[in-house]
Amino acid sequence: MRKLLFFLFTSLFQYCTFAQTQTIAYHKGASMTAGTGLQTTLTNFTTCQSTVTATFSARGYSGTWSQGNFEYYVNDVLIGSAVGNQTFNISSYIPVNSVKVKKTDYSNWNEVEILVNVTSQSTAAPATAPAVSNVGYCLNQSATALSATLSSTGTILNWYTSDVGDNFSTTAPTPLTSTAGTTSYWVAQATTSGCESLRSKIDVVVSALPTAPAASSQSVCAGSTIANLSATGTNLQWYSSATGGSPLASTTAVNSGNYFVSQSNTSCESTRTQVAVTLTNAPTPTGSESQSFSTSNPTIANIAVSPATVLWYANQENAISGNNPLATSTILENSTTYYAVNVVDGCRSLPFAVTVINVGLSSENFETNKVTFYPNPANDVLYIQNDTAILGVEVWNSIGQVMLKQTANDVNVQLNVSHLSSATYFVKIYTQDKITIHKILKN
Repeated sequence: MRKLLFFLFTSLFQYCTFAQTQTIAYHKGASMTAGTGLQTTLTNFTTCQSTVTATFSARGYSGTWSQGNFEYYVNDVLIGSAVGNQTFNISSYIPVNSVKVKKTDYSNWNEVEILVNVTSQSTAAPATAPAVSNVGYCLNQSATALSATLSSTGTILNWYTSDVGDNFSTTAPTPLTSTAGTTSYWVAQATTSGCESLRSKIDVVVSALPTAPAASSQSVCAGSTIANLSATGTNLQWYSSATGGSPLASTTAVNSGNYFVSQSNTSCESTRTQVAVTLTNAPTPTGSESQSFSTSNPTIANIAVSPATVLWYANQENAISGNNPLATSTILENSTTYYAVNVVDGCRSLPFAVTVINVGLSSENFETNKVTFYPNPANDVLYIQNDTAILGVEVWNSIGQVMLKQTANDVNVQLNVSHLSSATYFVKIYTQDKITIHKILKN
């Protein structure tokens, strides 16, 4: 019995640019046993091939065609039978991995040779893979279908979920963004006959969201903007609503109510933290804009404005900036303007200007111009006495409103204050040579 001879010739052409023929042969000295099969494995017959055919023949050693019965298989699937010789198209079985011919009957031949020739007609593949770019999304962000750029005309895109295998879709996939991580896709461009280029890889990176910034309720001064709000985070963005809308500009004026803040990393924005904002308004002080003093060495504390807990400054610039406040013991200078600022919960009002006059009279004048009030606190009637004639009297409340005005020309004046509410008041007294202001209490 002659030794079994198996010949396999494989083309060395590149992927999708070849045609190949493979031959297998069987030689047996006396006879060929039924069930004996000859098989060749094909590694390069892929979807890039336009036509694949197989031809087999069986003949005796003498060279005459045998009439034996044979079955033929493609990819281990029986697809037909033949006597002696047969040519058949196996393109519908692409990709073709193997072709086998099996003898099904017994023949007492002398030497037998079976030849199987498998030929492919090649189609040239696109020269380059499609141009692609990696894609990034944030967790749960709405995604769109992937895309790639064809480099050859007359081609289509085939999409894959792996770099090997033959299962593809001509519809571009839409990535899922419900889980953070990296998912890879591959895409090739193919001719209408199925010949493909190499595959391009697309990495889809879904990034986790940063945590929402830390922030608490806060009070800001009237006139504040978004830039005055605070939260702990990176790349903060403020909104007027919990979802949607556009970030507020840093110059946007703030009102009392709820604001919402997020933080962002290089690509993703967090959910928003709600921040309750309260607007604090510091009313501008009120009082007389011109005040006179007959007492010796009057100080800042003697200027009558409401509220009494204001801060005083020597000029408007310091009043606005809050620099260099004056001590309450600062002695007033005649014909000088001082500026009062009301401070509420750290918020500053607009400055209120008061000019002081008739300051700096000699001690002799004060001795010869003595004013007496009684009773103080007053109930119904306030009695005023002076060593010179009193020409007029005014009573002001703490916010600078004139509550009572009375003319006179006497050293003794009686004021009916019964209609006044219990509070602190300021009495302005007009004499021939000066104006004085005094504080009284009304029960």
